[in-house]
Amino acid sequence: WAGLKPNVTRTFLVNAAELGTYDEAKSRLVPYLGEGLFSHVGASGIAGFTSACVSTPADVVKTRLMNSAGGDRVYTGMLQAGSRILMDEGPAALYKGFLPICIRKLVWCAAFFVSYEQIRDQYKKTTL
Repeated sequence: WAGLKPNVTRTFLVNAAELGTYDEAKSRLVPYLGEGLFSHVGASGIAGFTSACVSTPADVVKTRLMNSAGGDRVYTGMLQAGSRILMDEGPAALYKGFLPICIRKLVWCAAFFVSYEQIRDQYKKTTL
């Protein structure tokens, strides 16, 4: 259960960043690109990047806590682990693995939000 709290925290951060950022980015892109694929893909990319920026530190802390479970307890909790990583290794340590996480989030957000928009548009057409 060592990674439960950090995993819940990470999930909250990912969902808040993706959903909020996608809606805001889409509302700002639509006046320039129109309602359609380009604005959806653009907003998805912004949401994916933001999500990666917000969630990577939580991923690092979660991984460190899970790796230290069962043996010598290096960390006592999320906040202590995060502050210790920051103090001992510097801010860049909280972003280890950022590039693969970012690529994964960009692909996921594009697939999810573009599909969501297409399904929503089809649903609106059939219910009207």
